[in-house]
Amino acid sequence: MDAPEVSFQHADRVRQQADYFGITPEQAIEVGIMAKQYTEERLNDGFVVVTRWHRVYGGSRKYGRILIDGEDLAELLVANGLARIHGMRIHGRTQEKMERLLELEEQAKADRMGAWGFSDPDGQAVAKRD
Repeated sequence: MDAPEVSFQHADRVRQQADYFGITPEQAIEVGIMAKQYTEERLNDGFVVVTRWHRVYGGSRKYGRILIDGEDLAELLVANGLARIHGMRIHGRTQEKMERLLELEEQAKADRMGAWGFSDPDGQAVAKRD
């Protein structure tokens, strides 16, 4: 998953994130701030980090999952419309996991959660709501 940026420091990423959700770049930044606040609040009561190494382009990277009361933070963010499904599939990510994330995203869209509340059902950005 990939939560939107909280500033325009990486403008290209902000545009990509905005395009994914069908919102404006300014709205993407707002969603990024919402995702940051949500994450900080959820992590306050404790969490577990599970890591794994994965070979990428001749090198390796370390990936992690954050579990809060047994729930995957990535799933929570996607379910609340605060992150997009993004990135490469790493060893160990099952088709069931991808299907779960897609189901959570579809439900967030239907419920107009987070970023999905800023776009109309056709994915077009709409004016900010009060």
